[in-house]
Amino acid sequence: MKDIGSISAVQPPVQPDGGAYVQLQVGTTLAAAERMLIFATLEMCHGNKTRAASMLGVSLKTLYNRLNDYRSESP
Repeated sequence: MKDIGSISAVQPPVQPDGGAYVQLQVGTTLAAAERMLIFATLEMCHGNKTRAASMLGVSLKTLYNRLNDYRSESP
């Protein structure tokens, strides 16, 4: 495995466009990080799924599939 050096994530990066960001704890699973990012993006887009999918770089169908997965995981 290649050594990539150490990574410091104390301060969130400054967004050049002043955009929002999601802060994650190191060790967060990729599935949990993806879920948090999807919901944060939807909130930022005021529920507009087409815009959120575009911002996330996924198809609208992929976004709907993820949301359906999350809905089926809930008790």
